[in-house]
Amino acid sequence: MKKVSKNLQSESLHAGNIITVAIACTPYIFYSYEIFPVTSVWENFLFTYKSGFYESVNTAFWVILGKFIPFALMIIWFISCKHWWYRVILVPLTMYGFQLLTSLNDDVSYIDKYEMYLVVPVVIGSLALSY
Repeated sequence: MKKVSKNLQSESLHAGNIITVAIACTPYIFYSYEIFPVTSVWENFLFTYKSGFYESVNTAFWVILGKFIPFALMIIWFISCKHWWYRVILVPLTMYGFQLLTSLNDDVSYIDKYEMYLVVPVVIGSLALSY
């Protein structure tokens, strides 16, 4: 019986270490946008990326990573939260998800405008589930 509990503790410790390293690396992941060129087209051996709306690959990845990092941190928080109110974390998580999807779409000329109306059902649902 003790082996099972020690094994679970060891697995939990490893998972906690991985999450800790992932959170500690987020500033470096965000600033990785600086490695992308300041041109409108980025060609490499795998694919070619054309920045339409942002006019620069560097700017596009700055915006995308600026939405992805909080989204990823919110996912970690939602999964690891053990409080009764953890469902409320779905509200900012959904907002950042919509913003990330909008920033990935180069043809859209707006960002952070209409996500609030799309988040309303999530707010109502999470509040209802929390109480």
